[in-house]
Amino acid sequence: MRKFTITTMIALLLFTMIGPIQTVEASAQEEIIYDVLIDRFNNGELTLSDEVDHDDEFTYHGGDILGVTKKLDELDEAGFTTINISSVFENAPKGYHGYWIEDFEEINEQFGDMDDLKELVKEAHDRSMKVTMEFVTNYAAKSHPFTEDEDKADWFTDLSIEPTEETFWLEEVVQFDQTKEAVQDYFIDLALMYQKEVNIDGITLHAIDQLDHDFVEKLADELKRKDNNFIVIGTVLDKEASIDPYLILKGSMRLKILA
Repeated sequence: MRKFTITTMIALLLFTMIGPIQTVEASAQEEIIYDVLIDRFNNGELTLSDEVDHDDEFTYHGGDILGVTKKLDELDEAGFTTINISSVFENAPKGYHGYWIEDFEEINEQFGDMDDLKELVKEAHDRSMKVTMEFVTNYAAKSHPFTEDEDKADWFTDLSIEPTEETFWLEEVVQFDQTKEAVQDYFIDLALMYQKEVNIDGITLHAIDQLDHDFVEKLADELKRKDNNFIVIGTVLDKEASIDPYLILKGSMRLKILA
């Protein structure tokens, strides 16, 4: 789990780069965000699944959404105003990190279900805290049903970044072509669904440096049209990548570089 402080900007674009923290623009409102890798955070439901193995660093260790909910009082008392949770989508076996997605519309059963996610958001709101969730729009598991759907054959493209020791999970993913209108529409509808049904306060766009800029702008505009205070955060996968295109993106967006 990682802790980080990010400053929000209501009307202008704000970038916050982690490690060390650098704020480019002055803030109108400050959020203190606790970043949670769900599987490694806290086990709220003690019943272990067959996939949990504490001796294997590359599989599930038992953390879940309920475990985050049970820690809200402690996080609130520590002064955190927003909880940013890792990807919760249904994943292929051993996808504890959340990037081997097999179903974007279902919650990973290792972490709980949709009701657990809604309860986390409700409990956070009862404490005047916010919840943002990592939103992966670039990658899915090679085993995702879309990869065998002939109607979606043009939804995918070659990986834009080579796997490294730190990004080993890239070896088991396919990459969506974000320039395709059908792909854009799918993920925009998906984000709007989580915004409406779960009542989340924002999303963290994973690997924003690998995304199509026009798609990011369109997605952010749609979300903020529904809720002007909705938070959009972007994380950078390639630390050498240029973030210049986002310096002119309007709206309340924040960018952090993954440590």
